[in-house]
Parts: sequence; structure tokens; C-alpha cells
Amino acid sequence: TLADMIYKEMESRGIEFNRFHHVSLIHYFGLKLDSGGIRAAYKEMVESGEMVDTVVLNCVISGLLRCGEEEAAEETYERMKNGHALASDMPQRDYMMNKVITRVLMMFTRVGKQHPELKETLQTNVRLAPDLHTYKLLVQHYAIRVGNLNKVAQYLDEMKHLKVPIHPTIFLALFKGFYTHGGFSGSDWSEKRLEGVLSALYQARDEHAKGFRIDRWLVIWALRAVK
Repeated sequence: TLADMIYKEMESRGIEFNRFHHVSLIHYFGLKLDSGGIRAAYKEMVESGEMVDTVVLNCVISGLLRCGEEEAAEETYERMKNGHALASDMPQRDYMMNKVITRVLMMFTRVGKQHPELKETLQTNVRLAPDLHTYKLLVQHYAIRVGNLNKVAQYLDEMKHLKVPIHPTIFLALFKGFYTHGGFSGSDWSEKRLEGVLSALYQARDEHAKGFRIDRWLVIWALRAVK
């Protein structure tokens, strides 16, 4: 309600939307389960001349999955995957790097508006490839909400192929999937597959000792899944 009020106040005062407002508006319609609103907000962002990157497309995917529009979310992901070659050697981004990238994108937008002939060239230099957050969204949705282990395996395989580093939160989603959908005869979420996931967890910890922290919640959900 407060966000809605602020948006209306911005409109009444003639304050122009920037990147932050466009992305939060896409997220807002996702929370309202309004897929039409997500599409309209995304279209408005593109037409305003803002640069579209992985963060924006992740927000679109998140909203579409929340609305139950898996096919549309997967189409967005496929387009991101096809653009992976543009940025295959990008370094892992931390919080400070994200702030720098956001400033660069906003600068690109200003330049693109002042020199429309450069916009297409600038957009081709923006990262559109799937990142860790993209895969977290997809794995969480198909593991916990849908219980489709085949789709989860597909995304994990593609994540490995695109060399996106594994993270403990991916395992957290998998354990929640086993807890929710396993534990009975004939389930795809079988004991043997759970053992395979646990082995992969130990291997990831051994290979990435410093950057792979097994915290309390991961242990709790691993124990729940095993039980």
C-alpha cells in the first residue's frame, strides 16, 4: 500500500522513473500475481530506454513463476541462455560490483537517450546471461512448489555447463524438495538420489572450502530430508 502511494505521488509530481523504479514495479506486479502487469511494466521499461540486464530478467522470471506461468518464465530463461556467449568470462559479482554495474547501466541509459543511434550497441554490451539467482529461482520453483525432479536436473546440468558456481542455497532448495515430495515408494525423490545430492554437497564443500559455507538451516533441512 505504501509503495502504491509513493508511485502515485511520483506520477502526480512528474518525477521520472529510473532503473530502480522500473525493476521494483515488475517485482510489485509479481507479488500481486498480475502477469499482465509484469509484461506491461517490462514493456514500459524497454520503451523508456532503460538497459535490460540479468537482474531485470530474473525479476521477470520470478514474477512469472509466482503467477504459475512456467512456460513464459522458461522462454525468458532460454533467451538468457542463448545470450550467454556474450559474457561467458564475466567475473563473479559481489555487492560492491553490483552497485558499480547499476551505475554503469544508468549511465548507458542516459547516453542511449541522448544518442539513440548508440542504444543498440550499448545494449549488446550488457550482461543477459543466467546467473546464480536465475538458477535459484528455477530450482526452488520446480523442486519445492512443483516437485518436478527432471526439470531440476535439467537446470542443474545447464548450470554446470555454463560454469555458474554452485551455492549452498541450491542444496537447500533440493533438500526441501526431498522433504516435501519424497519418503514414499515410487517417488522420483528417492533415497538413492538423496544420497547422490548429499555426496555432491560434501564434494562442493571440499572443492570450495572458503566460499561454500554450510550453515544451520542447510543442516536442518538435510536432516529433515533424510528423516
